[in-house]
Amino acid sequence: MMEPMRPALLTLLALSCSQRVTAPSPAIDAGVELLDASVPDSGVALFVGLRRDQPSTTDGGARRYHVYAPPREPGELRPLVLVLHGNGGNADQLLGLENNAAPTKRWLDIGQRERVFVVFPFGVAPDGGEPGWNDCRGDNGTNPTTDDVAFLVGLVNHVGAQGVDRARVFANGASNGGMMSLRLAIERPDVFRAVAPVIAAMPAASECPAPTRPVSVLFINGTRDPLVPFDGGAVVGPNAGRGTVLSTRASMDLWRAVNNVTAPEVETARPDTFPGDRSTVVEVTSRASWPTVALLRVEEGGHTEPSPTERYAPLYLLAVGRQNGDVEMAEEAWRFFASQAP
Repeated sequence: MMEPMRPALLTLLALSCSQRVTAPSPAIDAGVELLDASVPDSGVALFVGLRRDQPSTTDGGARRYHVYAPPREPGELRPLVLVLHGNGGNADQLLGLENNAAPTKRWLDIGQRERVFVVFPFGVAPDGGEPGWNDCRGDNGTNPTTDDVAFLVGLVNHVGAQGVDRARVFANGASNGGMMSLRLAIERPDVFRAVAPVIAAMPAASECPAPTRPVSVLFINGTRDPLVPFDGGAVVGPNAGRGTVLSTRASMDLWRAVNNVTAPEVETARPDTFPGDRSTVVEVTSRASWPTVALLRVEEGGHTEPSPTERYAPLYLLAVGRQNGDVEMAEEAWRFFASQAP
């Protein structure tokens, strides 16, 4: 198990989170419509563009989310992707609205190009805690206790009235958000066809039932992650008691068994197109058809989403490890999701 992070390093992490380098988003710059929150999403009338700060009362409390709706014809059904932030983050950061680097912002480009609904929900902050999600870690005493499965499935159902193809609903999340995507796969395989957890793994002490129904899973994990260890163990964060996770290997094997994936794995090195990051990517796959399990193993990568366009600042990387620039996380997740569609 990993030793607790030194207090000085935690302080550095807190101070450096906002000091990042970002690139423009082609979708935003090219005119993705930004609609004011005062124009709520009725779930009935068709709209196109990004609506921010939409209200939801699922789970008995006030919740918020951002939603991008693609151009489409009446009656046309399009895929939907939920994008979940990590512990201590929020949906504004996912879109780079806090002047921060945001690999998840690339989902807007994908939504516009591929005509995909993209939903960016806000997690809940427990008393004295950081905003996050109630994932399956039973030994985590700092996550909220909200019914986030009901909240997120409720968003899928609500946005679904806009023309969502219920056979192509997916979830992508990083860290705590990635672990929440795994909970969605475990508990609602009837809703989510595939998930792509990033810098995340299955819980070692789970409060959720064991998965029994197939869902395709793509893990994107760094081998030198100082917060969610690649080889399993204690999750490190600013607060104690963040729980424990299985190794990436054990997490994959669990889902391989559920999905009845028996074919040998094939490893393919991706081109090292960003040599300055001192990191490479190896794709590990067994089969392309649904349901499957795959991994992008980010060699020497840290607790960061790979991206050549949304680059975290060096001071931030001192705390979380290296960021790979050979692949674009959102594009890789979408490529996987598209390959798993019916």
